[in-house]
Amino acid sequence: MGVKLPNGAIFSIASGYSAEHTMASISNALEAVATLEDGHAVIAGQILVVGSGWTGLDGRVARAKSVLIDAVTLEKIDTTDADRFLAGSGGGKVRAVTDWTEIQQITDFATSGGDQNFASYSFLSDDEERQLPTTKSPTSIKIKTADDPELQHNAVLEKADLDRQPRVFRLKLPGGSAIYYNGYVSFNQTPSMGKNNIMEVTTSLSLISRLTRYAA
Repeated sequence: MGVKLPNGAIFSIASGYSAEHTMASISNALEAVATLEDGHAVIAGQILVVGSGWTGLDGRVARAKSVLIDAVTLEKIDTTDADRFLAGSGGGKVRAVTDWTEIQQITDFATSGGDQNFASYSFLSDDEERQLPTTKSPTSIKIKTADDPELQHNAVLEKADLDRQPRVFRLKLPGGSAIYYNGYVSFNQTPSMGKNNIMEVTTSLSLISRLTRYAA
């Protein structure tokens, strides 16, 4: 059993990416192995964004655990479920994160969504309704930061807000473990104002895939 405090955590947005590399195929394995194009330049330890024909993997963030010529092992990416990950149809593309920009002066970090939805039904003989799990509601993260237009992260967030392209985010926790997210950015630069309260601006991140978590 263990408990943690988030004090000292660092939250960053990807501010640079490599060129896209074709992923000719990907295996069904406890840790999937992606076969990339010749000359891909991916190295072990890099953070990758995976575009895949498998819906359950498309948009996911993964760390390159090892690289053997064109074979890249994606750490903790389990694709053993052949019903969900149909063999031979997972190809696509990957690109690596090359630069990070820290989002500074965070005053609040809150998540919402991710709740299980259900389809309700009943039989004529039932006194109570039954339910079956369907999809989960989309997950969002809302971050408040102290208003300071001179900070470097403002320009990165503004660009992400304007081009409406997903960005990778990294939450680096005390001890070195990290959580990676991928999603669309909404950056509201209008500061909140309340007497005796600091001025704050809000950034919202709408996730497009499951988070990925790694130990140090």
